Amino acid sequence: MKKIVGLLAVAFVLVSGINARAEDGEWDWNISPYAWLIGLDGDIEARGVLTSIDESFTDAISKLTVAGMLHVDGNDGNWGTMGDLVYLNLDDSSDTPIGKIDAGVEQWIMSVIPYVRVRSGEMTTLDVGIGARYLYTSLDVDTPIASVSESKSWVDPILLARLNIQATDNLYFSLIGDIGGFGLSSDFTWQAAATAGYKVSELIDLMLGFRYLDVDYSDSSFRYDAVSSGLTLGVRFTL
Repeated sequence: MKKIVGLLAVAFVLVSGINARAEDGEWDWNISPYAWLIGLDGDIEARGVLTSIDESFTDAISKLTVAGMLHVDGNDGNWGTMGDLVYLNLDDSSDTPIGKIDAGVEQWIMSVIPYVRVRSGEMTTLDVGIGARYLYTSLDVDTPIASVSESKSWVDPILLARLNIQATDNLYFSLIGDIGGFGLSSDFTWQAAATAGYKVSELIDLMLGFRYLDVDYSDSSFRYDAVSSGLTLGVRFTL
């Protein structure tokens, strides 16, 4: 708990400092609802019951109950902050030699990362940041032998770098990478994302990309070692 409080305090201080620096400047904000065509691959273990997941997007989408994704980004040209929210709820059932097995996975992924622009060129900008990513995972498994229900939440410190490339007046690309955990919560976690955007008006952009998130977390009663990956489709609104 002390680690989580400390990480949240650091993020709050960084955001407060950035906002203070931006008092004399005007910030530009973007809000991007998007769909992550997600596939899951890995292991979730709760109270000694191991659930292996190997779901492509086409498999996962048929078992998806609820999903929602949102990205928010604001900056004044030098300082900025970004936030991202992902919610997933998957249900599955299968017939096995011991009978029917029902499984459900619910997950929240939320991140807040303040950043500073360390390079600003005619066609490229480079941002680096430090923040935190919150993960909540709930697993429910019902078998003829036993039923297991377990949930865990944790916060990982995150170091981020983002390269923005303005190819034409309307076409641009964004490359993002982050690493974190470092044994403070997750043993290790890393993420990579590439996005192409096209401005169709002063207020609206269309975006297409790919996102890959790897998380390796464990404690005495719970283990999450899985990869979430897939295409992203979204719309960005400039405020």
